[in-house]
Order: sequence, then structure tokens, then C-alpha cells
Amino acid sequence: MIEQFEDPNGIGFFMTNGREALIQQPKEFYDNATPSGNSVAVHALLRLAKITGNEGWAGKALPVLKALVSMMARHPAAFGHLLGALDLMLANGPEIAIVGDPGDEAAQALLREVFRRYLPNKVLVCGKDESLFLLKDRTRIAGRATAYVCLDQICQAPVTSASDLSLQLDRICDSNGTS
Repeated sequence: MIEQFEDPNGIGFFMTNGREALIQQPKEFYDNATPSGNSVAVHALLRLAKITGNEGWAGKALPVLKALVSMMARHPAAFGHLLGALDLMLANGPEIAIVGDPGDEAAQALLREVFRRYLPNKVLVCGKDESLFLLKDRTRIAGRATAYVCLDQICQAPVTSASDLSLQLDRICDSNGTS
């Protein structure tokens, strides 16, 4: 996406990859019935930064947010998805790492528990690849799929049961006013 669509001389991302012979490359920032390409790109880059721990991804998103912050304040209805990306960046959503095989029934039970509630700014990773920032130095307990829930870089004790995970997530929902 960055290689093919980023505007190297400006801010944001073009709608086409520049290979087509166009008089002008279109670039949209306003969200309509579907989010603009720039809103989707910014949201994806911010989420990727949280998952990987690579702030360079967020660095690609910030110029778009900074350039449009006054427009978002004046015309919020035109920037629904981009405002969601801004909320992801500013809010303290939980980071949830489930260590284990995503196809395993125990990991599936933990995933179902996470998706059972509304956590709009959660960042969730499930897998065994320790190269991902959220999975680094996190292991399974007794060989079972294990969930790690962190908020504001403070992690709760790892859990292996959906009921224990439910209690942790309910505390987060209660403190954030979500349910």
C-alpha cells in the first residue's frame, strides 16, 4: 500500500497506483457511505503499529490526521472512519494476545470470549509467532492456549480459561464504560 499508493510529495494516499495514464491522480479524504482510502490506510497503519510495536507505521498515518484535524472538528459527519482511527490512536483500548494455535478449540474459546463484547479499540493477536510484538516473550501455560490482557502497558495475569478471561475483560469494559 505504501509503495504503490503513498503520495511521495504530499500527504496521504492516492486512490490509484499511478500506473494508469491519468491527468491527475485522485486522492480522497472524506468518508462517504464507504470509508475513504485514506481513512482505511490510516486506521490500518495505526493498528499495525500497535500489533508490531513499530511506530514507523503510525508515523505514516499521523500526517493525515494532523492535516485534517480542524476539518474533522468542523465536519465530523464527513470523517466517520477517520475519527474512528483517531479514537484508536488516542484511546486506551486493551491489547489482547492469545498465545496458541488459532485453530485449536481452546484458543477459539478465548477468541469467542473477546468477540462477545464491544471493545472498539482493542488490538487482538492470536498465534504462535513470537516475532509479533504482542506475542513476544509470552508463552502458553501448561501447554494450553493462554490469553494476556494489557491496558496502558499494565498486564493482568495470564489466563487459560474463557471464564477467567471474561472477568478480566468485564473489568476493562466497566472501567471504560463499554459493555
